Amino acid sequence: MNYRDWEGIFLRTGQKRLTIRADLNHAMFNDKLKTNIQVINRTTSSNQSGADGYAYRQAMIRNPTDQVKDDAGQWMERAVYFYDNPLSRIQEETRDNTFREMRISGSLVYRPVKDLSLKLMASNVQNSNLYGASTTFQHVNTTKSKLNGTAERSTYSNNENLMELTANYTKSIGGHNFTALAGYSWQDAIYQSFEVSNFNFPTDAYSWNDLDAGAALKDGKADMDSFKSKWQLAGFFGRLTYNWKEKYLFMASVRREGSSKFGVNNQWGTFPAASVGWRMSKENFMQGIPAISDLKFRAGYGETGTIANDPYMSQSSYRFTFDEGAFINGQWVQGFVPSRNFNPDLRWERKKEYNVGLDFGLLNNRLTGSVDYYTRDVEDLLYRFPVPVPPYLIDNMFINAGTMRNSGFEALLSVKAIDGARIKWTTNLTYSSNKNKLANLSNEQFDVTTEFFDAGYTGEPIQATTHRVKVGGPIGQFFVLKSVGVDDNGKWLVENEDGQVIPIAESDADDRQYYGNGIPKYLMGWNNSFQISNFDLQINIRGAFGHDVLNMQRMYYENPINKGYNALKTAYDPVYGKQLNADLVYVSHYIEKGDYIKIDNITLGYTVPKSLIKGVNNLRVYVSGLNLFTITGYKGLDPEGVSYSGDFTFAPGIEHRDTYPTTRTFTAGLNVSF
Repeated sequence: MNYRDWEGIFLRTGQKRLTIRADLNHAMFNDKLKTNIQVINRTTSSNQSGADGYAYRQAMIRNPTDQVKDDAGQWMERAVYFYDNPLSRIQEETRDNTFREMRISGSLVYRPVKDLSLKLMASNVQNSNLYGASTTFQHVNTTKSKLNGTAERSTYSNNENLMELTANYTKSIGGHNFTALAGYSWQDAIYQSFEVSNFNFPTDAYSWNDLDAGAALKDGKADMDSFKSKWQLAGFFGRLTYNWKEKYLFMASVRREGSSKFGVNNQWGTFPAASVGWRMSKENFMQGIPAISDLKFRAGYGETGTIANDPYMSQSSYRFTFDEGAFINGQWVQGFVPSRNFNPDLRWERKKEYNVGLDFGLLNNRLTGSVDYYTRDVEDLLYRFPVPVPPYLIDNMFINAGTMRNSGFEALLSVKAIDGARIKWTTNLTYSSNKNKLANLSNEQFDVTTEFFDAGYTGEPIQATTHRVKVGGPIGQFFVLKSVGVDDNGKWLVENEDGQVIPIAESDADDRQYYGNGIPKYLMGWNNSFQISNFDLQINIRGAFGHDVLNMQRMYYENPINKGYNALKTAYDPVYGKQLNADLVYVSHYIEKGDYIKIDNITLGYTVPKSLIKGVNNLRVYVSGLNLFTITGYKGLDPEGVSYSGDFTFAPGIEHRDTYPTTRTFTAGLNVSF
């Protein structure tokens, strides 16, 4: 049983979590049959009233000399665009969330003969979420927007099943060792959701508990939505491994998978893999080199598939609308309009990777490590691209088009620098680098004439894309007007497409250019573990280098032109030697070098000698700190506070203006065993 109660950093935020876990293991028939059942139940209740990115933005931009409340005791609000009292938003809004999850899994392992193992594994995961939010009559929804109280309620549930059946056969004949595995797996999931909101209430005392009391429902202005989806995934797989005296190694595998998320013509995909290894250190001619403890060469090739995020992306869809329709027999009739194109050829995104590597151990494995080089092609990229209308019903479509290429190098080095009886020191170094580029954007069905697409977004009021991904170029490039100066009136000077310096008012979209990249070229880590008598110390350091970060806080708040907003004190610093007095724009001045070194964790512990406390087998006390210190020239909150995946895969390296600050955490703990 585990219980946690976290108080949030913002007012009226926090989370309580209760987790109960039980495991039952049993063996019978002389260990020929083994069973396992595991149950995990988790309930999380959270108060999210202050966990609002918009409230955080208001806390930053609010004039720090402004009143919190006026002379009448009401929240001080001003008629300024997107300028609200952050405390009123927190105190006059309630948002509660309850998440429940039940995980049940079990397995049967049967060994009918010595070398054969049959395993059946099954699991069921059910989770549900209940959310409620409401605002009082003192919230800006009413005092500014005249909504007379708002309330909403939403819920969702997800039920996911997994079943896997495998047979594993292991056999050794002399120096020959074989392992063969074959299996079948099945997954399915059903997701359902419902949400409703209303406003214009006679009182704000009901919160979300009497939604039908809002007059907006009767006026046809309330919102309501429901949704249901289902997906299925089936797979057949097999793997064969072989080694001779741990000297020559071989592995081959294949997986055949089918997903309901793809088009009817391409639901199944086949993904092979193979690898070979040679442990040279076991050869006779290496035995006369005692300094080499282990030396293994290896190479491999593998294919994997990526599934579309959402079901039904290959199927046509229509939505009912009140805004569009037709006159039929003299009456206006609402109707269905297309919302998704039919794509029966939607298929798996495929990742094909080659790698070669070397593992080594020297000086009786006092020094160990590995080096790897890989190339990876991601083919049939799943992405939403524009398509012509006609022949298609709408102007965009989720298709497979394009190839992205990656190559990289990774290295790991571990050294037992000191290995004495009372003092030990082990240090590990990691290094990785990666290069990528978009190889093409077309397929046999779509020949893209404009071989680029834009990604990322600044938000309003600037409203510009931030990146451009171009065929032949790397992923992550910022696409921006290059700022080169400020004129006597405080307006930006930029470089046009011909390299000439012009006022920004004379620039157009063709003058934007590639400037910097949001993906680090190099990642490094340095982890140290010390043991001095009964004391232990761990220090973890890591860093990223060769990348840039768009500092949106500077872009929005380092400009004194909007006198109604608070600003960074650097807003009045000279820019190119002059005072800036320009509209908010996206220019290269706000793209900074993002290199950093971070002391990520330090833990100091002391283990009490066993002889001091009778009946206690082990007693260790420790203190720990996370996210302790960052060395960087970056001017924003945290150069690591950016996203590189999900929606930001093609627009990495942005620290958004509402990015929640990372926290520094200190922990003191006690571990006891009896």
